Amino acid sequence: MYMKRESLDPKVDFVFKQIFGSEKHPEILIAFLNSVFGIKGTEGEIVSVKIENPDMDKN
Repeated sequence: MYMKRESLDPKVDFVFKQIFGSEKHPEILIAFLNSVFGIKGTEGEIVSVKIENPDMDKN
């Protein structure tokens, strides 16, 4: 029997943080940022990120 897998929407805050806010896999966030900013090649390319606190206080 084939079961359809539900995919999570990356536009949902929790899902976005799980994908792009992982300290274990910063290369995912780096690739995303370089793509969004249209940075190609080595000049100006983002090569490292530091995720200090991915959680925001409600206040």
